[in-house]
Amino acid sequence: MKAVFKIIYFLTFFFCQVVVAQMQTYDYKREIKNIDQTWHKIILPNEIFSKTHQNLSDIRVYGITEKDTIEAPFLLQIKDGKTLSKKVSFNLINVSKAKDGAYFTFEVPSAESINQIQLDFKNDNFDWEIQLEGSQAQKEWFSILKDYRILSIKNKDTDYQFTTLNFPTSKYRYLRLFIPTQKKIEINATSLFQEENRNVKKKILKTKTLEIVENTKSKNTEISLNLGSPERVGELKINVSYDFDYYRPMQIKYLVDSIKTEKGWKENYANLSTGTLTSLEENLFKFESVTTKKIKIIIENQNNQPLEIADVVIFGYEHALITRFNKAATYFLVYGKKNSEKPSYDIERFTQKIPEALKEVGLAEEERISRLSHTKGSPLFENKWWLWSILGIIILTLGYFTLKMMKNEEVQE
Repeated sequence: MKAVFKIIYFLTFFFCQVVVAQMQTYDYKREIKNIDQTWHKIILPNEIFSKTHQNLSDIRVYGITEKDTIEAPFLLQIKDGKTLSKKVSFNLINVSKAKDGAYFTFEVPSAESINQIQLDFKNDNFDWEIQLEGSQAQKEWFSILKDYRILSIKNKDTDYQFTTLNFPTSKYRYLRLFIPTQKKIEINATSLFQEENRNVKKKILKTKTLEIVENTKSKNTEISLNLGSPERVGELKINVSYDFDYYRPMQIKYLVDSIKTEKGWKENYANLSTGTLTSLEENLFKFESVTTKKIKIIIENQNNQPLEIADVVIFGYEHALITRFNKAATYFLVYGKKNSEKPSYDIERFTQKIPEALKEVGLAEEERISRLSHTKGSPLFENKWWLWSILGIIILTLGYFTLKMMKNEEVQE
């Protein structure tokens, strides 16, 4: 029996050493300070992003006690201002035609306020300046939108519609839409929404250089932005100084890496987003956050005169870890690992139990983690299959000695 306990102790100690060694497979660590509650928020400093994977899969929170090392679960929270959209019910109660156009009257039976209407037309290739009015009893009408332009372009090269009406939040029992056209109007669907942006925490990222090149052969404008150092980028706005209406397809790319060749450094870019630069919209483009130090925007001018670009503003969002600290320990934020999968924790399925108000904790200066072994290649236990093998050995060993003890007891009886 004593031999069994010795083996269990040895294997448990060995397994704990393996868990401790896991932390040593990362490149950097920062001690987490002022932990005094179960739940805390850790704001990720911008400096760590250049040392992590694009999807931030190599970030962990480890705690060290006198006996072992524990892993604290967390949720990655990116405050990118995702829109909360609530659909509002309504009834189309009247459609009428007049000499100057067509009127559509909607009834909103509930007391909900709205700030957006999405229209979907069967019609193609139109350019209308619509009016939108509101009323409580259909006796007196108040202007909500005037000369608001909606547009549809459809041909072999383009299929584009701008038919979303955005306006200040309004609460009217009745809404009246006027479209100035004598053509037959066919609407597939109409939707009314109450939209709200929450949890927006973004900052303007400084641009070191901005270069604009007009390519006459390829008929496009190429804008190159250099941030100077790697930043976490999630949104950009293009400000255009142009007196006429425009509609230009465009794509946004980001620098992935650079390779040194005999002819110098070759930069590799990847597609980040595509869209349309148009006089009808705000020209604000959101995309999944990436870490990069250079952005390239390519605007297709076709046969049009190039646009005058006044400025490009780049934004980054706050990245935070919502972390649960179960035990008293000295905790570290660790990051920087070549082969690392994104963690999966139980708290992802029970987000409703996370407190809304979370205290922010501080981080110490970055420290380089010294390796346990200086031999070349990956650490032995970096591969998860080794850990599963050790667990299997423990289970088989316990099973073997349990059966042996049971047989010995039967023989003694």
